[in-house]
Amino acid sequence: MEQIFNYKSLYSFFLVFFMSIGITLAQTSVVDQVGKAMKAHDASSITSLMASKVKINIKNQKGEYDQKGAEAILNNFFKNYPPSSFQYLHKGNDSSVQAYTIGRYKSDKGSFRVYVLIKDGKIDTLDFKEEG
Repeated sequence: MEQIFNYKSLYSFFLVFFMSIGITLAQTSVVDQVGKAMKAHDASSITSLMASKVKINIKNQKGEYDQKGAEAILNNFFKNYPPSSFQYLHKGNDSSVQAYTIGRYKSDKGSFRVYVLIKDGKIDTLDFKEEG
């Protein structure tokens, strides 16, 4: 009788499948945690979710920063623009290792469209664009 399944291939398929589900769930968790931290203007919680180097674009500060530098920039932003609200407008995945979100951060001093790129379960890019 001929073997229909190659068990080694089947094992590899399920291993990759479950690993990609795990990465997607981790990214969803990061997205939820970022949203909560934005509402609470909690820079420390956001930076704990970042990769060792992160690309940031906030007002006049644009570059790649380590977590300590990123936290200082976020603290300064939150101090100058305390949040009145934060909500996600869109969440998406473009692969099993990359997710992105677009949100709106509102302060009494202005409104910002926030783009967050998550790679391998860590924040890779954080971009605040002032609206209107």
